[in-house]
Amino acid sequence: YDQTVNLTFEENPESIDFDYLDVQILKYLYQYSGITQKELATKLDLSESQISRRIKTMEQNGIIRGYQTGFRPFNNLITIVCLIKVNKEVNHLIYCLSQIPYPKTIAYENRNQIAIGLELPAKELKGFLNGLYLLRPFMKSYFLQFYHRSPKVTYQDSFDLFDKETNSWEQIAKEFQCSMNKMETI
Repeated sequence: YDQTVNLTFEENPESIDFDYLDVQILKYLYQYSGITQKELATKLDLSESQISRRIKTMEQNGIIRGYQTGFRPFNNLITIVCLIKVNKEVNHLIYCLSQIPYPKTIAYENRNQIAIGLELPAKELKGFLNGLYLLRPFMKSYFLQFYHRSPKVTYQDSFDLFDKETNSWEQIAKEFQCSMNKMETI
């Protein structure tokens, strides 16, 4: 195969600084997809130009990567999460997975491990599994998890975890790590 996809993944991406107001903008955009910049400005006590500038900066930094509708044209969907350890060129495998004609997310952990999450109609499951079987020469191993009812994932609560004082989620991560360390001693 000579079909590949141009990978632009960064293995060690730079962290991007943003503040509490940026997080609030993201929260409102997530909760109310039709909210206008004028409404955002009113809610956050900022000018429209400040809102516009912040949104543009987040778009340029890849925090906001686009906008999508919530339209779902299919019924009886199955959600699949597949973790793959690659034994050959990851680029070709990602190209093949990117050709799946259903909404998907491909996550690149490193050159040897990727994950794909997608929803597809239940009647297409056999075709997906057959396609995955054909890709076995490119895989060291894989793990599949199926959800017959798609879990309701909400990122809304994540926005509330941002620490306004430190402008980060780090304190929460540290507290979680401390809790996990305590559990190890039990």
